[in-house]
Amino acid sequence: MGSIVATPYFKANFYRIMFYRYHKPGYSLQKVDPFICLIHPFICSNNPYIVPFVGYKQPLVGETKNNGFTLIELIITLTIVGVLATIAAPGMGNFIKDQRLSGQTNDFVGDLNFARSEAIKRSTNITICKQDSVSTAPLCNTTATTPWSAGRVTFIDSDGNGQIASSEMVLRNRQALDGNNTLISVTATTEDLAIPTHDAKNRIVYAGTGLTTIKSGEEASFRFCDSRGKDKAVTVLINSTGRSRIDRTPPASCP
Repeated sequence: MGSIVATPYFKANFYRIMFYRYHKPGYSLQKVDPFICLIHPFICSNNPYIVPFVGYKQPLVGETKNNGFTLIELIITLTIVGVLATIAAPGMGNFIKDQRLSGQTNDFVGDLNFARSEAIKRSTNITICKQDSVSTAPLCNTTATTPWSAGRVTFIDSDGNGQIASSEMVLRNRQALDGNNTLISVTATTEDLAIPTHDAKNRIVYAGTGLTTIKSGEEASFRFCDSRGKDKAVTVLINSTGRSRIDRTPPASCP
C-alpha cells in the first residue's frame, strides 16, 4: 500500500478541514472546501463560534460570572424598601379599616333585608336582636345601653314578645364585630306604643306585612364606629316601612 505524499496542496486542504470549527462565521477558510462540514454538518464537529442562548450572551449562565450583591448594593436596596414600606403602610391600614367597616355595614343591611323578606314569605314576625355577650347560645340582650357589637340574632318571633323561645327557629346568628369596631343604637325613641316591648334600642321587629314596629315618621338609627372616630362613622337608618339606607355624614360623636 503506497504512502500518501504530504504535498503542500494536501497540507493546506487538511488544515482547512480539521480546523474549520475554530474560525469565526464568514471567515474565508470556511468557503474553501464546501464538500465537508459545510453541506454535511453531521460529518464533523461543526460547532459555531457564537452559541446563542447558552453561555455567551445570557447573563448568569456560562461565561458570565455571578458574584452576587455587594454590601453597598444590599444596604441601598433595603433602604429603598424601608422608605416605600413607611409610605405605603398608613395607606394600607386605612384601606383595611375601610373595607372592614364597609363589610360590616353591608352585612347589617343584608340582615335587615333578609328579615324583611322572611317576614313577608312566612307571614309572621321576624325579629333581629342584639346578642347577649355573656351567653354562648343565641339570646337577646334587653339592656338598652348595651351596644350591638357582640353580635345579633335573626329568629322567628311567633309569640311577638321579642325573645327567643325554645320552639322558635333561629334563622341567622352573626358573630361579634372584629377589629374592635362598635355598633350602637342611637335612636332617641322609636318604640311603637301598641307594642311597648319592641324598643329599637334592643331589637328590630318585622311584621308579616314587611313593616316594622318603628313609629311612623321616625327612623331607627344604628351607628358603626372604628378606632378612627366620627370622621369615618357609618350610620344605618331604618324607617317604619322596613326600608334601610346608609348615611355617611359624620356624627357629633362616635360612639
